[in-house]
Amino acid sequence: MQNQNNKPPRVILVLTNLPLQITMGVITGFLIVVFIVSAFVYNPLIGVVLDVTEYPARVIDVVKDTPAELAGILLNDQVQAIDGRTVPAWGNEPIYRAGIKAGEIVTFEILRDGQPLTFQIPTGEALLVPNWLALNVALALLPFGFWLIGLVLVLFAAEGAYPARLFGLHWMLTGLSLAAAIFGRAGYFWGANTVFLVCWAWLMYTNIAVYVYFPVTSTGRKGQTRALSLLGLGAVGFSLFAIVVDWVLFPNAWRQGQEAYQAFLPLGLSVAWLIPGGYFLSFLGGIGILLGKHLRFRRTAPHLSQQTRLVIVGMGFAILPLLLLTFIPYLLTGAPLLNQNYGFLFFLLMPLAFAYALFQKKLIHIDLMINRAVVIFLMVLTILSLSSLVILIVMRWFALPETLFPLLGGSMALVVALPTASLRDRYQVFVNRVMYGEHYDYLSITSDFSSQLAKTMERTKLVELLGTALPRQMGLQSAQLFLTEENHLTAQGTEAPLSLATDSPFCRTLQTHPVPTAAQDLPVPAPETLAWGQLFSPLVFEKQLVGLLVLGPRLKGDFYHAQDLQIITTLSQQAALAYTNVQLVERLRGLTHRLVQDDETRRRAVASELHDAVLQNLFFVKNRIMHTPGQEDVTGILDGCVRQLRQTLRELRPSILDQTLDIALQDLVLDLQKKAGSSPKIIWAEGVEVPFQMDEERKTAVYRIAQEAIINALKHAQAQTITVRLVKEENGDLQLTVDDNGIGMDGAHRKPGHFGLEGMYERAVMIGADLQISARGSGGTRVFLRFIP
Repeated sequence: MQNQNNKPPRVILVLTNLPLQITMGVITGFLIVVFIVSAFVYNPLIGVVLDVTEYPARVIDVVKDTPAELAGILLNDQVQAIDGRTVPAWGNEPIYRAGIKAGEIVTFEILRDGQPLTFQIPTGEALLVPNWLALNVALALLPFGFWLIGLVLVLFAAEGAYPARLFGLHWMLTGLSLAAAIFGRAGYFWGANTVFLVCWAWLMYTNIAVYVYFPVTSTGRKGQTRALSLLGLGAVGFSLFAIVVDWVLFPNAWRQGQEAYQAFLPLGLSVAWLIPGGYFLSFLGGIGILLGKHLRFRRTAPHLSQQTRLVIVGMGFAILPLLLLTFIPYLLTGAPLLNQNYGFLFFLLMPLAFAYALFQKKLIHIDLMINRAVVIFLMVLTILSLSSLVILIVMRWFALPETLFPLLGGSMALVVALPTASLRDRYQVFVNRVMYGEHYDYLSITSDFSSQLAKTMERTKLVELLGTALPRQMGLQSAQLFLTEENHLTAQGTEAPLSLATDSPFCRTLQTHPVPTAAQDLPVPAPETLAWGQLFSPLVFEKQLVGLLVLGPRLKGDFYHAQDLQIITTLSQQAALAYTNVQLVERLRGLTHRLVQDDETRRRAVASELHDAVLQNLFFVKNRIMHTPGQEDVTGILDGCVRQLRQTLRELRPSILDQTLDIALQDLVLDLQKKAGSSPKIIWAEGVEVPFQMDEERKTAVYRIAQEAIINALKHAQAQTITVRLVKEENGDLQLTVDDNGIGMDGAHRKPGHFGLEGMYERAVMIGADLQISARGSGGTRVFLRFIP
């Protein structure tokens, strides 16, 4: 609910009222269409563009196939008079007399190379000249584009979104003022000048108001009320002033081409320039407010600073094409590369920048396309500007014919494109920084992490990816991963115990809203232990909450942008599936662990029973027989049975396992060498210098894997040498390798489904080890086991 102290003044509430704004949209749209159509239908054309910043006016463009070109008007001709009237400087009144119809003659008095010339030019019909029509259609898109963007802002802004509503009104009025100025006044349409001046009077008001509220208000309600009230009174006063001048003092000035509108105010200001001048000052004032907010919010509110930065850069993009392709070439060569009518179309980037800044989160699905389009725009603008400018200078210098421009321009564009191709990455970094605040790409980061998540079968790997690697990649100060364990979300990778009940209101909210949500947007406040979190992304699989990723502030102070939300949304969905797989693996590992434990328990039980019962009974039988004459053969048989039974007991539960693993493995090698005889030779190549301790379960599992690997080599490898090596890595992990130089194992033996190897894989999974069985490059087989002691 809007705080009463932050509630805007009544005039803002009125101006942002949706029914009123929709009505304004209909009225402004209708008038824009009327003014544009009137200029095309009723305004005859000459086809010449004049520079009226000085006297005499100078021809800066002659449109192809228009009456001016056919009559012989050239670039840089100086126009002294039109129909006997001097051309008014700065456009303080219409250049041509009012009421000219198609086919009438317009007389131009020209000064060319010091020689006075007179041209009688019959006016044409705009709809019949394609080049003139194209220029004017391009120019017609400008007011209509401003109006359409403003209407979209009005219709799609949320209730209470004053910046968006004010900008909507501002851009609709801008579109109407442009239509009235460019088309309405050019066609001397009834009331066009009044509409133009009234729009500009209110644009002075909205120019300041929109920046006061964008992205948020930075002044108290009293300050807002005073400032906006003064501006509102000024807008009303200027509007009344324009109406009085147009309809009371000089009612026929613009419709009949009289010179009465040249009247001056007491301070020497022209009436025609008073209101536009005020608009320009208000525009500069609004930009000043925007820059001030940007600097102020850089540290205190990075997400607000990001919005102002988007708008500032959008303004730069809007002005850049006109500057590079029109004004600079005109100053250097006397001819623009791009007609200003087309250049002005880029001004639409201003309202688009505002719209993007306001609706960035809602543009999440097309955000990537916008990003790439901006990069392409900058590349094309760079190549076009450099190549065309070079060609124009060369053509002027060597006096080459203009017919060569397309050929030379295309060739130069290719030449320029090659060395500037490397700029694409720099432009991409710049655009990413402006739009998202970081130098990473959505496609690359999601592709990389998606691949790793798909392969994740270990809880520790999942925690490392989401709790460490992802924050490091995205430039975050902190992050915490919670995973579901027995109806609680438990913090992973931290020593301090921290858990959240899954049936708490906070967790239930996350489950029903499975999207990344900013802390300030949470329907239920986060627990105090997570007050540091700025973004909460639930991991939901089949409508069940299986985890939570809490992300803290950015290292560079930026907030989470649409690009960030895309990345986190995608990875959270994949992480939920990955954790489900991890849980399945852990359950399977638990079952395997119990099976192996049961097997070892049975082995110990059988060994104990054989030792305590069978072996003891055999000993007593032997003693009885030894005292009976003639039973020597039986005694020998009993000795063999005892030895075999002792060997069986050794295999079932080696007593050497009570020692360290290296000693146990060395004893295993010696024992199996005795069984194998002289060939193959089994070599113990110990690489562990310092003895280390392991729990019995892990030690037994490694011993059994080594035992199975050596026995398999003895049975199937036909090897001359079997090498057993135990090595300690720098990170503390241990490596056990069993190599043979035999014939190798076929596919059937290497498959995990093979009975002997299945037991090896089960034991490796039980202790979280990595077991690999592969062919050696020099022949034979390698069994490789990496494990944590």
